[in-house]
Amino acid sequence: MIILQTAIYSIDTSALVTAWGRNYPPDIFGPVWEHMDTLIHDGVVIASLEVLNELEKQDDDLFHWCKARADGFFIDLVEELQDAVTALVAKYPKIVATGRNKADPFVIALATLANPTPLIIVTEEGPLSGSAKRPNIPFICNNEGLISQPLITALRDTAFNFR
Repeated sequence: MIILQTAIYSIDTSALVTAWGRNYPPDIFGPVWEHMDTLIHDGVVIASLEVLNELEKQDDDLFHWCKARADGFFIDLVEELQDAVTALVAKYPKIVATGRNKADPFVIALATLANPTPLIIVTEEGPLSGSAKRPNIPFICNNEGLISQPLITALRDTAFNFR
């Protein structure tokens, strides 16, 4: 099994990018990133290596922050994950049709590999923007009985606060 028993969340690129650049920039919200550090260190939050590959294209501070935490945070593309991605793409071929969001099927597939309970997917993709013609993470989660939520909900659920 490639998923740590402590894992609860599979995080998407959009959650990291939106948090870092817009919602919780580290120069103002340092405690959010300290909490994320703890969640990563404890194996509560994991991500597919494809998320890091998407972040690498920007080669910015977020990418370097994530790369410094790569061990234990990013799950390699092992056969079990690749098989789950192949099955997901066969069912939702348009998830990769645009060439954008290449990590999305890996984020979802990673969540499905946890037993007995799938991981919660952390994404900033809106549930109303997905459809059969343009499936996004919340759309697929809804169809597959998976849970997706924004980072703020994961922070609340993991008892983050500034106090």
